[in-house]
Formats: sequence, C-alpha cells, structure tokens
Amino acid sequence: MRRCAGLASGRLGGQSESGETMAGHDERSRPRLVLPAVRPFGSIRRLVGCAAVGTVSLVCVASTASGAVSQFPVLTTPRDEILPAADVWFMWTQNSGAHPNRYMEYVEKNPAQSGGPCCRMRVNAVGTQGFPGGILPTGRLIYQQVKRRQSDLKVFDMSTRLRRNPPVGVNTPGWEYQPSASGAWILFGRLKVSTHRRKIVLFDLFSQRLIVLADRPAGPANNPSATPGQLNGNFAVWSQCTATACNVWEYDIATATKTRLPNATPGHYNYAPSVDTAGTVYFAHGGRTCGGAKIEKEPLGGAASIIASVGNQDVSSSSFANHFGNATPSLLFARYDCKSGSHDISGLYNP
Repeated sequence: MRRCAGLASGRLGGQSESGETMAGHDERSRPRLVLPAVRPFGSIRRLVGCAAVGTVSLVCVASTASGAVSQFPVLTTPRDEILPAADVWFMWTQNSGAHPNRYMEYVEKNPAQSGGPCCRMRVNAVGTQGFPGGILPTGRLIYQQVKRRQSDLKVFDMSTRLRRNPPVGVNTPGWEYQPSASGAWILFGRLKVSTHRRKIVLFDLFSQRLIVLADRPAGPANNPSATPGQLNGNFAVWSQCTATACNVWEYDIATATKTRLPNATPGHYNYAPSVDTAGTVYFAHGGRTCGGAKIEKEPLGGAASIIASVGNQDVSSSSFANHFGNATPSLLFARYDCKSGSHDISGLYNP
C-alpha cells in the first residue's frame, strides 16, 4: 500500500532531516509513494450530488436513508488532497500545482454551518509547509508547520489570522507532527531524529500535564513505528507498527486505560484510526499490496465490522466528524488511487 503525508511524520523534500528519502506515509511494509510529478491544474471534476465550494473543493450535501452508510466524494482535484479533519471548520492539506512537493494547509467554514462557500484561509505561514490539525476553543486551531528541517505545532487564530506557539512543553528540537485536539487536550507525535524513536503524546493545554501513550523504537525504513490518529472527547487513538504488523490502540482519558484493538487476520494491517465521542473506533484494514482496503468500525467493548470498501484503492488517514455536509455523523478519509497515484478526500455518512 502506498501513502502520502510522509513528510508530516518526519520527511521533507527529497530527504528528511534524518536522511530518509521522500516516501509515503505508510504504516505497513510496502512499496512507498514518491510524491507525484507536476500534473496540470485544471477544473474540478464535477460529481453528481455535490456542489462546488470555493475554487477547488467539492462538498456533497446529499440526503441518506436513516441508518444507511453512504460513501461520497468531499474534495477531488488534479492536485493531492490529504489529512482531512472537520467540525464547524473543514481542514485539509493540498500540494501546490507549481511545486507538487510542497504542501499547504487550508481551512474553510463547513458549508452546512455557514450556508454556503465561506472563508477559505491558508493556515501555514509563507515559506513553510502545513498539515492539520484540530479545532481548539474560541475559534483557534492547532496544526503542524514545517520550515526547512524543523517541524513544530502552531496555533492559528481564524478571526485575526495570527499564529503563535502552543504552551511550553509541546515543541522540542525534535519533529512534532500530526496533531488532533478536543477540549483542553491535544494528541500528537514526536520524532527524535537522531534515533528515529517516536512517541505518541497527550498534552493538557491548561494544566500542561503530559502523558506519553506510546514510546517506540525506530521501525523499518520509511515505516513510522507510531502514528497519531484522532482525539475526540475522552478517547485518543493511534497506530503502532513493526516490520510485519500494524495495530490500532485506544486510550480512555477518564479511566486512564489503554487497549489494543484485535487484529484477527494474519498478514493484514489495522491503521489510519479515528474515534467518536462514544469511543467507537474507525480504521482501515488491508494487506501488504496496494488496493482492496476496507474501513472497519469497532464500538467500545464490541466487535469490529466492515462498513465500507474502497475497491482497488487504499486509505491513508481518517477523521470522524459529528456533522459534515448534513445533519448526520460522517467519517472523512483520504484515499490513494493505486493506478494513478492521486490522493483525494472522501467520506461516509452514518458510519
């Protein structure tokens, strides 16, 4: 399977600061994605049931039968779109048409909340690259900003468009990456470049309490040994990988308990997790070759079930949203086309 967003977790340009070659954000030991060559930037591919939002994105506001799982395209252009996150605001990362190895983070008001296209902003500063991201209280978001060979988390105020640093204790000389936020807490990854060791960190922005959920040694080449997923209410999820397996973990902040979700299929991998406020985990499940990934759902204390398939494509990240595009819960995910090498963002209603 091939992934994008590898530079979010520690790779940038042709080489990362640790000397790794530019490769995909893959949580399994597979052929890696080299970021695509320049593709001409053209008009949006219009899709049935979707309305154009701004100049590049598509947001579907389709109705669905009660209780039915429905798959829909969210954002699809000749560029690559990855790492979706949404609440009242919709965040994503997209590469540049002129410089396809450079990625910018954008945020846009959810059209279902604002009544139409509204307020698109580029989040990361000029001369940097940006990756989502989570919504903080009082109209701010936290995101990953990469400048040269340093990656830190930044706070962006959507009313003033000013950026500032998070509290002391979040950023280090290491590579902080892929944050998620809920209430006072943020979840993110931390890479120590000299040893390739990775940590999954929970941090309370008010009390500045720090909890290390995972502390993993270096994984196989180009394979992150620990990748943050999503933080939602009392629950945080992430994935941990070895050379032969990837598993999803869930942490309950209220009870301080950590659980590894079962992986019942030998030779297959659980990855790209997200979670809702009830503790239900959503994740991708697939084998070692590109294509055929399934999206599964596992309620807290329950058994996993398949809720969707992406055919001959793969999944690179996911994010649960209470409401996106209509009044039903949604699961947003980035998909990778194994044939064309493109990345787009899709979603599921009623997951």
